[in-house]
Amino acid sequence: MSADATEALSAIRSLVEQAKGVPMTSNVLVPRAEVLELLDRAESAVAAQGAVPAGEAEAILEQARAEAEGIVAEARGRAEGLVSETEVSRAAEEEALAFKHEADTWVDGRLSELETGLHRTLEQIETMRERLHQRSRIDDEE
Repeated sequence: MSADATEALSAIRSLVEQAKGVPMTSNVLVPRAEVLELLDRAESAVAAQGAVPAGEAEAILEQARAEAEGIVAEARGRAEGLVSETEVSRAAEEEALAFKHEADTWVDGRLSELETGLHRTLEQIETMRERLHQRSRIDDEE
């Protein structure tokens, strides 16, 4: 902020601080013309400080446009990357489901073979017990 604007604002502050209070309120009485004049000075100082030559304004605007285009390009690149990651993730999930199905099928086959083997073993045990009973006549004793 420029010195003129700071001085004008400081003068307004002093005016308000030294103004007479309105009884039974927190309001004060200030000279309207003097405050408006100080505000005009502050506005003028701020406006003069913020003024930018036309050529410089165009350069700033062009730089801002270039930065904006860069940001948009970067955002598009990130978006494409996220889409790509999503597609890879989806393909990986599908492949994982296929592997799980294949593993479940293999385990089911092994369990089926085990079940068949256990049935044969059980049949052999039953046959051996029958022969043992016939030979020893264990059933007659019971």
